[in-house]
Amino acid sequence: MMAELHRNRGREELETDYLKFFQSFIASLVQMGGINLLRSNSTMLGRNLGEIYKKRGVTDFHTALKSMFRAMGGKTVEITDDKEGGFTVETDFGETFCPIGGAVKPKRHEMFFEGICKPYAIGFLSAFKQGARLEIACKSCVLKDADSKCIIQALFK
Repeated sequence: MMAELHRNRGREELETDYLKFFQSFIASLVQMGGINLLRSNSTMLGRNLGEIYKKRGVTDFHTALKSMFRAMGGKTVEITDDKEGGFTVETDFGETFCPIGGAVKPKRHEMFFEGICKPYAIGFLSAFKQGARLEIACKSCVLKDADSKCIIQALFK
């Protein structure tokens, strides 16, 4: 029992170290190349993942988004379409911890949303609706709102 507790605590510390490394890596990318380097990289990686989903037979972006957010630790993922051709994605992570940005840090929200989340989502969704323009807005974010939910509103144009 004690060995199991020690092993789990060690794993949590390792996961924290990985996240700290990732966050410092992101900050250094922004320092070296500015936010545009981060945006370009995130857009490309999102598009690549979207293409992988399509190659594996996932052609509906709703299904792909749900799968992607669940893979990031989303406990529940709800997608609601609106009449204007847009949709809202509400993901509840069950705790005030973002798999991308970490714990609540309002100062880092803009860098993570504008540099990673938004361009990644645009790249990802462009694989499913090629040629469409996409507007994305953050309605709620773990980093800035100290809540367990990530709520993104999107509109295809």
